[in-house]
Order: sequence, then C-alpha cells, then structure tokens
Amino acid sequence: MGGVEVRNRLVLAIILMLSTCGVLCAQRANQQAVGARPAAMGEAFVAVADDGHATYWNPAGLPALQSQEIHTATADLFGTGFKSNYLSYALPFSDRYAAGLDWLRLGFGDEELRFAQNRIGFSSGLKIHQRLSLGASAKWVDIDAGLEGLAAPTGFSSRGNGWGLDLGLLVVPLPGFTLGAVVQDLGGTRVEYENGVDRTIHPMNWRLGAAWRPTAKWLLSSGVDAAAHLGGEYRLHPALVLRGGLQRDLHDALGTTFAFGAGVNYRFIQVDYAYAAAPGLDVTHRFSLGLAFNLSASAIKIGEPELQPIFPALQKRYFDQPIGRVKLTNTSKEPLAARLNLFIPDTMLEPTEQLEVVVAPGSETVDLFALFGQQLNDWPRNRMLSAQIQLAYTDGGRTRRTSKQGRLTVYKNNAMQWTGIGAAAAFVTPDDASVASFTSGVLRRFDREVASSGRASRPLLRAMALFDALGIYGMRYLADANTPYQQIGEREIIIDSIQYPAEFLQKKTGDCDDCTALYCSLLENAGISTALIDAPGHILMAFDTGVDRYSIQNLGISESYFIERDGKLWLPVEVTLFGQSFQRAWRTAVAECNQLAADDRLIVVDTKSAWRHYPPSAPALEDREISIPDKGLVDTLFASDWDYLHALRETFLEREYLQQLSNSPGNYPLHSAYVYNLLQLGAFDRALDHLAALEERGAPDQLVWNNRGIIFILQGQFDAAAATLQQLLAAYPQDREARANLEYVQAQQGTVSESGLIAAESESDDVKGEAVEILLEDLNWK
Repeated sequence: MGGVEVRNRLVLAIILMLSTCGVLCAQRANQQAVGARPAAMGEAFVAVADDGHATYWNPAGLPALQSQEIHTATADLFGTGFKSNYLSYALPFSDRYAAGLDWLRLGFGDEELRFAQNRIGFSSGLKIHQRLSLGASAKWVDIDAGLEGLAAPTGFSSRGNGWGLDLGLLVVPLPGFTLGAVVQDLGGTRVEYENGVDRTIHPMNWRLGAAWRPTAKWLLSSGVDAAAHLGGEYRLHPALVLRGGLQRDLHDALGTTFAFGAGVNYRFIQVDYAYAAAPGLDVTHRFSLGLAFNLSASAIKIGEPELQPIFPALQKRYFDQPIGRVKLTNTSKEPLAARLNLFIPDTMLEPTEQLEVVVAPGSETVDLFALFGQQLNDWPRNRMLSAQIQLAYTDGGRTRRTSKQGRLTVYKNNAMQWTGIGAAAAFVTPDDASVASFTSGVLRRFDREVASSGRASRPLLRAMALFDALGIYGMRYLADANTPYQQIGEREIIIDSIQYPAEFLQKKTGDCDDCTALYCSLLENAGISTALIDAPGHILMAFDTGVDRYSIQNLGISESYFIERDGKLWLPVEVTLFGQSFQRAWRTAVAECNQLAADDRLIVVDTKSAWRHYPPSAPALEDREISIPDKGLVDTLFASDWDYLHALRETFLEREYLQQLSNSPGNYPLHSAYVYNLLQLGAFDRALDHLAALEERGAPDQLVWNNRGIIFILQGQFDAAAATLQQLLAAYPQDREARANLEYVQAQQGTVSESGLIAAESESDDVKGEAVEILLEDLNWK
C-alpha cells in the first residue's frame, strides 16, 4: 500500500472517529447556524472556516483569506416566520493576521409577538505557524423580548445585553487535512437586564471538527458539539459547487437532519443556497451572497499568463522546468518584494509556492513552476483546467494580494508533444517491475551462451537474446492509426500517445515509439546504454557495444555494421521488426542510418542525456505476472542470429588476418594477433589448433607455450596451464611473461564455474567467495 493511500485512510478514520465520539464531550449548541454554505454541509464547518463565515464559525480561519470579503445571509427558520439575518466583513492585514466584524439578528417581525436578539462580533485571527492559527471573537449580545407593558409583573424587564467571548484554533497536521476547535462563550455569556437581573444565557460550549481535502474538487468535513455533523462539497465546475450534509442530536432521539445545497461563483461574486430538513419541522431555505474584493488598487498588476500544456509523463521535468510565464508590472516608484503561488485544481493538493522575486518599477516576466500531486500519474483523459495565480507583496508595511486566472490543458498520462526525439526518453523506464522481471528472466536463460563468448561481445549477445525473446513473447509493431510518429514528423504541435513499457508488455502491439521505449528500457535495465535515433518521421534506436573503433578486432565484425559516436561503436536496431530475427532488424537499421548520414539527417540522442531534460515517471499499473518465453522457442531465432554473427566474424577474420597471413606465413606477431582475436570471440578450440599448427611450423616456443597456457587459464584448466608454463620456464627461466602468468595461476585457489569464472577461496574452508571473471587483459600475451 502506498504512503499516500495510507495517509488518506488515516485521515478518513480520524474524521469518522471525531464524528462519533461526541457523546463523551459534547454539550448543547448555544447559537444558531449562519450561512448557506455551512448549513448545506450539515454545519460541519468548524475545521473548514476558509471564507468570510470564519468570523462566526471559527476566527482562527481568518488569516487564510486572500482578499476582503462581505457575506450576507437570510433564512426563515423552519417556515415559522422566525427570521435569521446575517452580515459579515473580513479584512486581511497581512499573510498572518486578519480581522472581521459581523452582525446576526434573530427574531419575529410580528407586532404582537415581538422578539429580537442582536449579536455583534469583533473577530481577529493570527497565524503563528504555517500549520497553526489562533482566533478570538468578542461579541455583544442584545435581547428584546417586547414584553414591557404587556401585563408584565412590576419590576420585570425583558430587555438586556452583555458580552461574550469565543476562542478558535486550527491545526494542519498533514497537507490537505485540518483539525479545528472552538470554545464558545468562554466562562458563559451573561446578560444584564434593565431591572438589574444578571443571568447566563449561553453556557460555555465546545465545538470540534476535522476537514479533509483529498483532491482539489472534494472537501469532506465532520464536527461535534451537541450533535454529530458530517458534510462535504464537490466542485463540479470552476463556477459550480454541490454540497451535502447531515447532523444528528446526541442527546435527544429526534432523528437526523439532512441538508444539501449549491454554490455559484462568477469572478468576485458567490451565491449559495441550502436546503435543510429537520425531523418533525418544516424545511428551512437559506440564501447567501458573498463578495470578495480589494478596495485599494494593486501596485503590481498580473498580466495574462502564458501557460504550456501539461503532460503527466513529464511531471518530474516540471520540478525545475517552468510550465509557463507571466508578466508582472510594478506601477509604484519602489521595488516590491513579491511571492507567487500557482494552483491547478485536481492536480495539486496545495499551491506551488514560487521563489520570492523583487519586482522593480516597470514590467518584468517571471517563470511559473508547478509541483504536482500523485493524482497526475493516473490522469485518464485530456482536460482543460483553470490555473490560479496568486501574488502577495508588501507595500507600506501591509501585505496585499492580487490574483489572475489562466487556462491550460492537462493531457492524459500517455500523451506526448514532440519537441524533439529526446522527449521519448520520458517513457524509457528501466526500473519498472515488469521491465526488470522480463530482462532478468530472459538473460538468466542465456547465461551460458553469453559467457562462452568474448567479453566484448556480451552486450551484443544480451541485446540479441532480449530482442528475440520479445518476438517469441508476441510483441508486434502496429502503426498508430490516429497520430503515428511517421505522420507527425517535424510538426511539433501534434500530440502523440506513447505506451509505457509495462502497458506495452500487456497489450503486445504498438507503434515505433512504443517499440523503442520498451527495447531501450530492457537494455538500460541490463546495464547497456541506449540512444534514440530520429529518422525523422520514424524512430529507431541504437545501443553501445562498449567497444571503441580502435578495438574493433575484439568484436570481430566490420566497422560498417555500426555507427560511430565519440569513438565508440553503437549498434542500431529497427525495433518495428519484433518477431523477426535480430540480424534483420540490425541490417535494416544500418541501411537506414547510412542513408540518413548520407543526407546529413542522422540525429542520435543518448537516453541518459535525454533523461536530464525528460526524466521518466511511470503511472502505477496493475501488477501482472510476466511469462518469460521458453528458451527452446527463443533459440529458434537466437540460433539463426548466432550463425549470422559467426559468419560476420569469419568474414572479418578472413579479411583482417587470414588473407595477410597467406602472403606472410612467417609473420608470427600477426599470427599471435589472430589467436588473440579468436580468444576475444571465445573460439578457444580454434585458437589451440592454430597454436599447434604454428608449433609444427617452428614458431618460437615462448610464443606458443605462453599463449597456450593463457588459453588453459581462460578455460579454467589450471593444472594444464601450470604444467605448460612450468615447461616453458624450465627451458627459458628468464621469461618474465610466463612467470607472471604462472604466479597468476598459483594465486587462484578455488573452483571454477561452468561459465569460466573462478570462485576465489575465502578465509573459511567451508565458505567460498564470489565468482571472479578471468580477463584476457589481465594476462601477459606474447
């Protein structure tokens, strides 16, 4: 289970526990709920408090406001004629401090049954840490029951007023998760009537809450006081929010109150509606109007942002590469320090905070960066989203804010815009579990064939085995009917789609870019460096043989079968030929590269170099077992490719050595080089036969016996090697090469594996050390 999933489950559990534990700590709620938005969420608003309603619900939420806000609300409670009217104003002074003023009137308008309660609150909130805010509200309460002169007892008064105090707290223990607490009527709110009677009208009460925003669209909340509250809202559209909630009294079995509502916003205007149905009572309809604004003109103007489309495959690239830019214009006469935030709903849990910039008088353009959440990995379709750019700056000792919206497209997770062949590297994922499983499974089955060849040939043989195994596994090229790379060519504005290797291994059909990404991933996992080749209009690849042009004899293949890059020999492969032989894919790619080079159109980009600009980021896919093809089936292709490789080497040996030796049979250094090359190719028997023929022709004993001893060493025949070298030293005691080789043999104490590796003996006789490969380069050749 991933860390994000564990966190989400933990947060949900806390919300549910908080909603059901109130029996132990809750008291009667003292005050009437206000605002259509909180009411539609089942009055689970204590831990939300992120708009102007914070003046009433939890003053600790005031510092989060980005602008001045006015909210007004009205309701006819339960259809009784008992009216609730509310008005609030909130003013942020800085990033850390804000204040507010609100008024609530409850009462009847009937002349015979008059009642009115007015509450005026003075609120302030302070953010003392990024994760902790405190708030307080001093409130003046005035009551007029309208009973004076209506047969009231002498000295009776129904009019009075008094002061109360609320304290609030908001804690953010995890990103997207908030805990809230409010102490209402600290010490009790008392009213002194005109007749001198002083009594408590609201005893002290606790309200607790939790809120969780799992995505930018969803908000879930809970709370507890005298009742348990659950609520939530869903942003269906940037301008439309749907809400729902419920609450149930914890002391009286009166049933459950259900609520729902909606909110519509246009620019700085917010209109909300709530419908609440309490058991046994008529429905209550609530209406609210909110305004968000800044009266003073901003000294910094934000221009229209220039935003690039977002591709989930490139999300790691966005760590240090901007997704767009915006022009800032400072209309004042002094430089102003400003901080930008960028928020793209549904792709982030919280805004991306940009580095602080100092905006000089005039205009300048700044880059916009984005840190995306995990939800971008599994982005299912192309969507147009609003990007919210917020700017805060300090002017005259006060923090001021302004904002701007832009539009951009977030493409599905397989999408790619071709800004160059290197972009395909974002889909080369060698660390993917499916890729690693396939690679290791195939190469283990060809260990013997690879080990029996020369060291220089091993990358080539591993690449050959993997290519042939993919063909037997069923991988096939199928042109993309919608946006194939062959049709895109150099038109960068067209959006293509590339399968991740794990997806391709499941579907088994893909176009040229899919085939390239998969094969490069397998080779990179095997430790073989790869490169992308742009035809253009077509993609193929190449891999590093590990051999430079001056050591071509170690491969025993003509240089014309490779492309040279920085002195190294790279082998190109036409990956669309999965299912056919490796030799054909190799030959086809060589011909294509030769034609491109002749036209001066050969473009090759190292995968590792491309990763610096396009780091891979694969989505979390369902794990599926990879069935490694049966070796016997793969051998049908591998044997054919092996014979082709053998034929290439024979041609190379014939041209480079045998033709010259037929004209100069006494050229013993050339004979020695020929044998050395045979050993590089793993042809031990042919090398021994050639040394035997040289011995019959009278070649120097030191050349024949020393080199024969080396062959025995490479084969792991240490007794034969020691006997041969000792025989040489008996006749030529001053032979330094033979003595060094004999000392090497005597130093190897252990057993020899089937692949020709020496297992060096450890200090304990019962435990053997790791295998050590014998390298021809470590021995002394003549």
